[in-house]
Amino acid sequence: TGEVITEKKAIQAKYLGSVSFYIDAIACIPILKTLLSPFIKGENMIALSTNFNVLRMCRVLHFPSQFSELKKYLSRKEPVNEPLFRMCIILFFTLLLMCIFGCTYFGWSTAVVDNICPNPDLFKEEILGAEMW
Repeated sequence: TGEVITEKKAIQAKYLGSVSFYIDAIACIPILKTLLSPFIKGENMIALSTNFNVLRMCRVLHFPSQFSELKKYLSRKEPVNEPLFRMCIILFFTLLLMCIFGCTYFGWSTAVVDNICPNPDLFKEEILGAEMW
């Protein structure tokens, strides 16, 4: 109806009954750390938790509602060009998927290779100290 709700109980009830609450709850729970911490220690736990922080990516499910809000905001001044707006959304999600796939590929490829980054001291001595030409 367009009225602003300022009661904390009403806001809380609406949020707890919405899909957004479940998305945020899943994204915030450290599932792997909680379940696997008694069994895995040290660097293996760090690597595993880093690779499985993907659960935070489920917050991407908030985007469709954000795009509809953007469309409402833009249409206040003038009508929104539907094909152009859809193309922008498709471009956004294409770039997002490219980023996700790139990060996943990098994570998998570096998981099997130890010490992928050179030691900074060796880098200074061997790479920067060597003549390039």
